[in-house]
Amino acid sequence: MVLVDTHVMLDVAEDDALSADGSQGQLERSAVSEMLAINPVICSELSITHTRSEEMETIPEAIALPVIEIPRRALFPGGKAFLGVGRYRGCDPTLAFIAPELR
Repeated sequence: MVLVDTHVMLDVAEDDALSADGSQGQLERSAVSEMLAINPVICSELSITHTRSEEMETIPEAIALPVIEIPRRALFPGGKAFLGVGRYRGCDPTLAFIAPELR
């Protein structure tokens, strides 16, 4: 399973001139061999594209990705990984996710 970063989804949804093609291409390449998903935090971050809270319920269907829960046992090490090198990227080389390149 590959967790898709909020910024990748926004690049595609907003057709970002600099990043949309690269993000869309990465999504397509990853979808060939992996299941793509978002979690509730990413879903809430995507809500910035809506004006009403009720519209947030339409996000998973609109992007055709399942929203997976974050296992409680992953919350503590996830927080600790955030403190690690890079604070986000490069925290765990075994973690597969799609995120935009640093610019």
